[in-house]
Amino acid sequence: MRKKKITNEKIIKIVNAHFNIDVREDTRRRQVVDARSICYKILKDDGFSLTNIGIFFGKHHSTIIYSLKQFEHTIVYDLNLKLLYIKCRNEYYKDPNPIYFMNENELRANLLCKLKDYEDLLSDYKKLYLSNRSKDIYEPLFEIIKERIPETKINEFKLIFNRLANGIHD
Repeated sequence: MRKKKITNEKIIKIVNAHFNIDVREDTRRRQVVDARSICYKILKDDGFSLTNIGIFFGKHHSTIIYSLKQFEHTIVYDLNLKLLYIKCRNEYYKDPNPIYFMNENELRANLLCKLKDYEDLLSDYKKLYLSNRSKDIYEPLFEIIKERIPETKINEFKLIFNRLANGIHD
């Protein structure tokens, strides 16, 4: 029963994250009903009995049967629901994002670790950028221009060069 409890919690966390709701909420709102139906469908396909699904959600097994029948009809017409079902099912059968199963302290530690990695990556990128900037491919061109243009004509040359670069010809 321990594995089934973990599996139930896993699908609930996945579906709650995708719908941004609580599937255990006692309501008939369409979004919550659809999210619960996705949970029922995935658990049923995973081999759970209708009775066990009903017990876990606090519903009668006939409610689960009715919900599954309605779900089969609904996903034919509601493509968004079908896409959400496919996303949840795929995430359920692969290793889900570990943040669903972390407590607040674990999340904080994970975030700090990711921030440190990001800072290191940014630092490496900055070093690489600065080292490549000195190897500018236009450096020889600028050297030739500096040699041939007198200091007094630099501003005039900048204007002409800007016009040429922007496609404006005299």
